[in-house]
Amino acid sequence: MKWYRKAADQGDAVAQYNLGSCYLDGEGVHQDEVEAAKWFRKAAEKGDAMAQNRLGDCYFGGKGVPKDDVEAVKWCRKAAEQGYAEAQYNLGDCYYEGKGVPYAWEVEAVSWYRKAAEQGLAEAQDRLGDCYFGGEGVSKDDVEAVKWFRKAADQGYDEAQKHLGMCYEDGIGVSKDLSEAFKWYRKAADQGLAMAEHNLGVCYAQGKGTQRDSIEAAKWFLLALAQTDGEMTLRAWGAELSSLKKEMTAEQIAEAQRRADDFKPQHVNVPKPTENPSANTSTLPKLKTEEQLRHLPTDGRLNSGSVLYDHLQAFGGKGKLTLDNGLAEDAFVKMISNEKLVASFYVRGGEMFTFDHVPDGLYKLIYCTGFGWDANRRDFARGRHAVRYDEALNYATTRRNEGTTIITSTGVITLTLHQVANGNTKTTGIPLEEFDQY
Repeated sequence: MKWYRKAADQGDAVAQYNLGSCYLDGEGVHQDEVEAAKWFRKAAEKGDAMAQNRLGDCYFGGKGVPKDDVEAVKWCRKAAEQGYAEAQYNLGDCYYEGKGVPYAWEVEAVSWYRKAAEQGLAEAQDRLGDCYFGGEGVSKDDVEAVKWFRKAADQGYDEAQKHLGMCYEDGIGVSKDLSEAFKWYRKAADQGLAMAEHNLGVCYAQGKGTQRDSIEAAKWFLLALAQTDGEMTLRAWGAELSSLKKEMTAEQIAEAQRRADDFKPQHVNVPKPTENPSANTSTLPKLKTEEQLRHLPTDGRLNSGSVLYDHLQAFGGKGKLTLDNGLAEDAFVKMISNEKLVASFYVRGGEMFTFDHVPDGLYKLIYCTGFGWDANRRDFARGRHAVRYDEALNYATTRRNEGTTIITSTGVITLTLHQVANGNTKTTGIPLEEFDQY
């Protein structure tokens, strides 16, 4: 603490981060979350990725600062954009859960999970495998799921070991192999993972991948139950243990309990990617300020309402489409009819624009948000995210008679690109390739 403080007081970002960690954990000083957040912020404002991620954690948990998911995402994003794997994983979770971002967006979550997974972060590899397994944000692919589960499991990550065991047990993405299933369940159970302990108990109870052993089965059921508080799970697992005990002697039950009492989890130290990317990031973009993460003076931003493509004027339509972009990002919006691009326009973040000559018809609307508009490529250079509105826009002109007067009504539709309370339309994240094909 003494030497960290000397360096921190001179403005050294790594020392400021270390000082914050000591205050957060109460190492060498009384625990003080407010002081921890203060030092994390000093380092974070200098661009230290680890500090940015830890400051984001503080805002997520309300540690030393008011709980604020939006502010947390801001700091996580800064670290993630520098290539810090743990921040990329955290940002993926935010998009997956819709926490601190406008809406849950599985495609974007997968994008960040993949960045972290490719750097070797076991938690991200396991989560990416989960996404492939369930077809969340990516096409369902059991073989690809097993690939990522195995990468994380080989590093000792217990959740991935459990998942890999389940794949071998059921023959999902890999040939069914009960011995392999038993092996991976055992690795995760030895670390104290409750679901793996239960599954290992089932293997011993039924002789799946190993010799049947009621004492070992009861031991693992007891360990799993001790960690479980879900009512339905307790009831189901308890019933399995009760059924097993009916065929056991009192001595066998006592031995199982003794083995459970003597059990000590053997946690594996799962390796992490580069400890501090900020210490050596000469090949990474230096995104240190809010302005750099948002709009730069050199971004070449267009004015709201700039029409990039318009094949609708010739029809002389009278429908109106108002777009309200309450996001920080600018948006590139495309209208699709009969699977062809018919109009596209630019809407700045925080501004509105009305397109006022839409002819009758059905239109699919997709948009891409981002920063750093490149006029030559007609594309954003940074932070691209693509979205579609789930329902087509239906424009229809109606006419009615009122006496001798014919009254004409034309469709008027207003869409927000940001999430609003009581909104009546839904959006879905889409791959950038889908947006770019039009």
